[in-house]
Amino acid sequence: MYPNPAQAFSHNPLSGSNSEGQGIKGRGFDDFSGFKTYQPGESLKHIHWKAYAREQGLLSKTFSGANNHEYWLNWNELTGDIEQRLSQLCRLIIDAEAKHDRYGLILPDKTINISQGESHQHQCLKALAMYQANS
Repeated sequence: MYPNPAQAFSHNPLSGSNSEGQGIKGRGFDDFSGFKTYQPGESLKHIHWKAYAREQGLLSKTFSGANNHEYWLNWNELTGDIEQRLSQLCRLIIDAEAKHDRYGLILPDKTINISQGESHQHQCLKALAMYQANS
């Protein structure tokens, strides 16, 4: 069973990125707009493998689009006891998915890479439920 989500609250992730702070250019998913240095946690689907094969370094393709929000939901950025943090993370996962954001989850005993979608949401919520069971 998943934790109960907390009431909606304001939270700005301190880690990760949010369009790298640049207007419509960033990690959207519509039109190709260029390359940037790959950062750990980014989708492997966006790596420019031909450049890597030419020994030009590990580059990520960037895209312009309406939704460029990508960030980490980190246990250590929240306050409260175990149940409160699990509840807050549950709320943040539900809200991120509703906004079609790309997010990853960092727990003390597990990290789930940045992604999005129903199966990703289920994987993150299941990790919260399993953490609850193991604590």
